[in-house]
Amino acid sequence: MRKLLILICALSTVAANAEPVECPDGETITSVLTVFKFFNNVSELQRYLTEHSETGQDFSDTEAYSFCWRDKENNVAYCDVFVAKPTMVDGPHTMSVGHEVMHGVCGDRYHK
Repeated sequence: MRKLLILICALSTVAANAEPVECPDGETITSVLTVFKFFNNVSELQRYLTEHSETGQDFSDTEAYSFCWRDKENNVAYCDVFVAKPTMVDGPHTMSVGHEVMHGVCGDRYHK
């Protein structure tokens, strides 16, 4: 736990001096606070998302998911990322993590 706290503090210091990222729509964001929820496999992820959906949405074809929102006044984004545990560098689940983090930066506009 202590190592995690040190890492978070170190990353916060780096992020405070970071350059803003420009999204496809021209908006910029300087910080993204991200929480990851990892699952053992995609079917476990799909089951969790479907069971916890407030809208009754069926997530049976979802490979990864993120719920993100922005505080435009403070130029900060918040993102909850749901993904199967990555098992290899540049594997499909690792790529999904990066994709979902970019939604934290640019929201739905990341696809445009």
